[in-house]
Amino acid sequence: MGIPGLLLDLCIPEYRDYDEMIAFSNREDPEAVRKLFEIVLLFDRERTERGLRAIYVEYEEWLRKQEWYTPK
Repeated sequence: MGIPGLLLDLCIPEYRDYDEMIAFSNREDPEAVRKLFEIVLLFDRERTERGLRAIYVEYEEWLRKQEWYTPK
């Protein structure tokens, strides 16, 4: 799952069919847009406070715990 799928999963957690999520993302939805901006602002704050390396290390740790992830 790429960044768009992860964002959609955070913004619209009730959707589990990713094809359906992508179709949903092509419609205008003010709540999804608001949530997306919240995520972007949170990322910007975390990047400023902790730096990108800490964010990527934490992301990798999270990623390895996901049942769908297969390291290459």
